[in-house]
Amino acid sequence: MIRYIAILLMLALPVAPAMADTIDDRVTAGKSVYQRTCIRCHGANLRNSGNQSFDLRKFPAEQFTRFEDSVKNGKRRMPPWGDILSDEDIKALWAYVATHAGTQDIPQEAMAPFEDEEHSGLTEDPSGTTFDTVRADTLTVCVSRNGSAMSGWRHESGVGLDYRMSVALAEALDLDFRPLWYEADGGGNPILEPSALLSADLCDLVAGHPLISSAVGAPSVARGRMPEWMGRPDKTDPRRITVDLETLAVSSPFRREELGLVFAPSAKVADDASLNDLGGLTVGYQGDTVAEVIIRLGAQDDVRDASRSYPAGAAFLWRLETGEIDAALVEVSAYDFMLRQNAISKLRLGSWRHGFGINVGYAMLAEQNDLRAAVDDALADLVQSGVAADLAALDQLHYIAPKEPAMLPSVSLAQLTAFH
Repeated sequence: MIRYIAILLMLALPVAPAMADTIDDRVTAGKSVYQRTCIRCHGANLRNSGNQSFDLRKFPAEQFTRFEDSVKNGKRRMPPWGDILSDEDIKALWAYVATHAGTQDIPQEAMAPFEDEEHSGLTEDPSGTTFDTVRADTLTVCVSRNGSAMSGWRHESGVGLDYRMSVALAEALDLDFRPLWYEADGGGNPILEPSALLSADLCDLVAGHPLISSAVGAPSVARGRMPEWMGRPDKTDPRRITVDLETLAVSSPFRREELGLVFAPSAKVADDASLNDLGGLTVGYQGDTVAEVIIRLGAQDDVRDASRSYPAGAAFLWRLETGEIDAALVEVSAYDFMLRQNAISKLRLGSWRHGFGINVGYAMLAEQNDLRAAVDDALADLVQSGVAADLAALDQLHYIAPKEPAMLPSVSLAQLTAFH
């Protein structure tokens, strides 16, 4: 997570598109669904003369049930979309098709699915406030299955604080919990991936989001690609799916990422030794990370001159295990992840922490004001009551509580080169 800052320095699913209340709203929402799931085969205007896909303009207006079955379960060469599109998505798609891509009024016989329906995605929190969720009475959270110590997929379950806090958050909101596991791109733009997941209505929240101003707000591009996620149709290549990206907001924080020193047995120093106490030792760091900036620009000469750079990745701390280096400057969570992989490790984590850190919370769409308020209240209770720390202890994690300011407005070299 902290890695991308250094670089700057040098469909389970959808909330019906906002529970559209009118046919025009549904047509607009249906167009978005059509563009991300149907347009490649059926063409821009419901008909693709370049292949043998069905001309959707000819679909009988009175046969919504048949349409719904085809979309959910697939037909002939058409893949099933039932685990990617919600019932509300399919209704919006039907409105788009029944109006011939919004060019005609919807026929009366096509109105059957919209008559006397309930807003199935509307959820009420314990305080009585209502907000939209992907599934009624359920909190769906996108959780990284490769989230180092903070989140990892297990059969029908998960590990790590981001996962456990998501379960606790759903319980605090009196909702069922449903994880959506995805493959996170560790070094990419911190806005694009969460915005794609949320804009595609795959989940209500994305766990483990950094609270820094550059990771909040409107994306720098209009459309983005989807990451890999579990449960997508087998024939769906997420790398070919792009979605319109929406503006991100973030919750209050529930944990913090900081950097510390990890020592090999060869480092005969006190636990509270700081970086500049390591003269005479070989200190390793991962290239293109905050640790590199700190050591190259902030460490005293003898420490910097004896330091070594290595490719970033999970194998980095094994260089300490083999005795190649004496100490390493890394995120505390990286040490915790190494211990999960090697419980008999002889490496030790010192007590010194660099002054720079980033609070972590949840990403959500900016329009979800009521959901954000409910999540913030619940997270504050979970942190202040000690539940967050207790959950971290279940996975033998070093819990670091959030610090002020909650949102880091910017990152400066002065912050990175200052020692505490």
